[in-house]
Amino acid sequence: GIKPDLPPGGTPHSTITLIPSYLYRNLDKIIFDLFTRANAVGDLSTSTSGHTWAGDGNFDIASNTARPNAVALQIPTLGDLASADCVVEVSLSNMSADTDEEVGVIYRYADTSNYWRAYLDDGSNEVILEKVVAGVVTEVASPAWTPTDTAELKVLCQANRHRVYVDRKLVIDQTDAALNTDTKVGLFARSTTVVDFDDFYAQAL
Repeated sequence: GIKPDLPPGGTPHSTITLIPSYLYRNLDKIIFDLFTRANAVGDLSTSTSGHTWAGDGNFDIASNTARPNAVALQIPTLGDLASADCVVEVSLSNMSADTDEEVGVIYRYADTSNYWRAYLDDGSNEVILEKVVAGVVTEVASPAWTPTDTAELKVLCQANRHRVYVDRKLVIDQTDAALNTDTKVGLFARSTTVVDFDDFYAQAL
């Protein structure tokens, strides 16, 4: 809010009040996890928003982050947004401790054979957007990416449009109608047991 003050004969000034945007969000459409709970092995348990993780047997809670404990493909899911249109984001760290990790998020998930995934690939130095339909993986986009130790990854998916942001910069903007009615979200990891996931957030649009 902005409140101007124009005193007669005096110097005008304005008071600016910043109000956190989350105060205006519909909490019934939000799923999130800060992972701020006791360390655990093979179990992400219940998220900060009160939703239960599924398919998380190869993820640990370690020092208030989520961390994969196996290098095989991992796609734990958290709840159901009840909307295919969504925003999904996660903070990633300790990526420089590995050389070929693939880490990011999944969305529009129906089952292990049908979902979308967006991730950072340290092996190919790319940001990758892929769809998995009936078990067949199709790469939709793969722009170059310079590996970093930390990154914020966000997907904004509306109707047939898929936008991927890295550190708040738009890097992928594609249209594709596959799986446009599926509504679950989660994490994506492969080829790492050291990368930390934090501040996972998803909202139905």
